[in-house]
Amino acid sequence: WLLYYSLTYFIAGVVGPKLFSHCAKKEGADLSLWKAYANSMLNAIFITPLAWQTGMHKTDIGFREVSPLSTLCCHSFLGYIIWDWILLIRYRKEWKNMSLYHLHHAAVVLGWGASVITGFGHNTVVPALLLEGTGPFTNGRWFLSQSGYKDSTLYLVNSICMFLSFFILRVVFNFFLCIQRLIIQREEFSTASVPLQILLICLYVVNLMLQLTWFKKILSG
Repeated sequence: WLLYYSLTYFIAGVVGPKLFSHCAKKEGADLSLWKAYANSMLNAIFITPLAWQTGMHKTDIGFREVSPLSTLCCHSFLGYIIWDWILLIRYRKEWKNMSLYHLHHAAVVLGWGASVITGFGHNTVVPALLLEGTGPFTNGRWFLSQSGYKDSTLYLVNSICMFLSFFILRVVFNFFLCIQRLIIQREEFSTASVPLQILLICLYVVNLMLQLTWFKKILSG
């Protein structure tokens, strides 16, 4: 999956300038950022319906339930995040204000990686991938801005969809997932090793703080 997302990134660099005039004007770090956004859009479109198909978001799913599809989701998302993190490190001087993304990517690698290795917590990390459903709107906002549509009705409609999807998925659903897994299912959660419990709780807090910080930025806009 790391190879897959590296290939789609380079393909975006070949196809993008031919299909979009605003992309053809970009070069260097700016073109690389465009390709990274294209990869992010692709990941969101792919991983969200796949995560939904696993059924891991259902309330009766236990912490130790694993399926080939849920494992595929974790592997795919880890591949995307690792590749994107490589880009963040490579362009750390050119791409400004990316510190929160470094924290996010580190938390993903630890959380999803631990879940893959131990087989514990697919009922939490896989439903969390549904948060990527905001991707078409958050990325779409950036692409519309780059294309000169910032004052268009389409941009306004997309911004409203971005706000609503972010609130429903990354705030409301996030809190629901916390209550369901860490409170209602706390007895089963407590069967994990203490270090794993501490890791997952800390990563959830980091995840929630990041989502609320980004939502605050959306509100301010």
